[in-house]
Amino acid sequence: MSESKKTTGKGSQKKSKTQKKKSPKAPLRVVRKSSGPDIEFMDMPSLGDIQAPSGFRVVSFSQAMMEYAGPIMDASESQDFKELNEKLQVAMLCWNHSISGERVGPQFSDKEIINKIGKTLKMSEHGAAEFFEKMIERKSYLFPEELQQRGVPFMVMRKEMSHLIAPFDLQRINFLEKPVPPDQKDKKFINNLNRLDSFIMLRAEYDEYEDLFSRVREGCTEIFDKWLIAKGAEESGEELTWFPEVFLNFVYGYFHEDAFVLKSIPPDYLAVFFSDFVLRKLAIEPHLYAYVPASIKLFYKFLCEKQYLDDPAPVISVIDEIEPHFIEVLRETFG
Repeated sequence: MSESKKTTGKGSQKKSKTQKKKSPKAPLRVVRKSSGPDIEFMDMPSLGDIQAPSGFRVVSFSQAMMEYAGPIMDASESQDFKELNEKLQVAMLCWNHSISGERVGPQFSDKEIINKIGKTLKMSEHGAAEFFEKMIERKSYLFPEELQQRGVPFMVMRKEMSHLIAPFDLQRINFLEKPVPPDQKDKKFINNLNRLDSFIMLRAEYDEYEDLFSRVREGCTEIFDKWLIAKGAEESGEELTWFPEVFLNFVYGYFHEDAFVLKSIPPDYLAVFFSDFVLRKLAIEPHLYAYVPASIKLFYKFLCEKQYLDDPAPVISVIDEIEPHFIEVLRETFG
């Protein structure tokens, strides 16, 4: 369980530069889904190994926007996709307006933004104006300009809440050891996964396996969830079931410097997945990050039972070694 408490006030924080610790390096070549093999070389600092000043944490740009947009996204309980998208657009307008000395995208006046806030959040003009001012102040408070660095793919953000982080204990699951034999859906998934592996190892063009990768990734959650239920993990399944899709995206959605697949992923790349990719790509409740190692370990047991690999122990052993550092990073980031 996650326990939270408010951090104290808006008092000034002692300024210090972000520092980078040593971490395994595994540059990624991001495969874009636009036409043609558009590949971007990225040599990114590991997000989990960047030290922020006391009272702050390091987040990706997308996470920064989602955190900033919190009051707007929470303004109503509607889960309508169109409405959520409109709210995010309002948050971006406020963000861009608050950037000192520059304009990003279309330029809008205060009045235009206030009108947009009123219409989207169903507020009076006076209420919308007050809300707009709060959002401008929120940007300066959460992301002090003097702590930001240019040319880096992250932002330094003030901690609004403090969270207690604990690793997920697999012993809490009454896990049934009897194997669950693969059914037809499982066999189809494993067959597609093996085909995907052959594409990766042959360094095939992305267009040749894009559709296959999408089918593997999208089918993973359903059959993994079904397996978790069959193994007695139904109570925790909702919190564990969808992280393998993120892992598949890391392994197969990027061209890495070294060619590997699920059954042959090098330890350094596993470390990068936890110390950087998870923190950079996921925007979830802080305590849920601690569920990721358990989820991936269970996923490898699932892959063994479904006859994709012979022994999950080597990968699980590496994750066991990485997990304490990952939990420490989470505590430093969210504690």
